[in-house]
Amino acid sequence: MSTPKQAGCGCAVRESSGRRAIAVDPDVKAKSLNRLRRIEGQVRGLQRMVEGERYCADILTQVATHGAYHRGQIAKAIRRGGGTPADTDFIIFVREQG
Repeated sequence: MSTPKQAGCGCAVRESSGRRAIAVDPDVKAKSLNRLRRIEGQVRGLQRMVEGERYCADILTQVATHGAYHRGQIAKAIRRGGGTPADTDFIIFVREQG
């Protein structure tokens, strides 16, 4: 049996158990669940906008806003875990193509 090691996300991981968390920090878990509930609420809001036949530009604005927010949150989590997130910013992409 391998010795558990601390992962960057705040949980202990035992490689032999298929990288399953064995000791999740309760604060990290609570924050993650709150973030997921917030995402779920945002998606429901978008569904209501579509069902209510809101103006397409308004819906697309909301989708773009939420997408940018969540990309930022993912990048922050990757950095917290010791990684380097990929550049997902459109302006950076365009600059690199030129």
